[in-house]
Amino acid sequence: NPFESMSVDALLALRAFRITNLGAYCLGITPDYSAPQLQSSLSLRVLSSLRIQVVSGTLSPAEKLQLETWAEPVEPGVWRLETSRALEAVERGQSAADFTAFLQRYDKQPLPETVTGFLQASASDGGAVRNRGEASLFDCRDSATAHLDLCSKCVAGAVFTLW
Repeated sequence: NPFESMSVDALLALRAFRITNLGAYCLGITPDYSAPQLQSSLSLRVLSSLRIQVVSGTLSPAEKLQLETWAEPVEPGVWRLETSRALEAVERGQSAADFTAFLQRYDKQPLPETVTGFLQASASDGGAVRNRGEASLFDCRDSATAHLDLCSKCVAGAVFTLW
């Protein structure tokens, strides 16, 4: 009980109190809690040249980090979507769909097709190669040896080259 530590006088003087959504969740009054969406004055313009411009407002540190994960700063208030950054973002587990939603949230215009295509290609290409673990590379004196070794269960999946 959150009121156990309060004195009787303090409780008698208390006429009313407000419980926030977070407080109601913590007290077990409601089963779910979702944080309220913060209102931002930020406005972006996403251009077909893969550039992203700040039109108004200022970026929060989280918004700046989000942009710089996918795009290279070109000049103050302007970023350009970069393939290498986008692929690294996808490889680290970032979602192109989440970044698309971020851009749409701050740009009132529909995203240009070049940008949506870039992000779709990044999502696809970023997951195209996966590290499946270590591998061994063997050199064989001839194809007959390589064939014998390839049939061996102990080297299944290994890569062979001939000298």
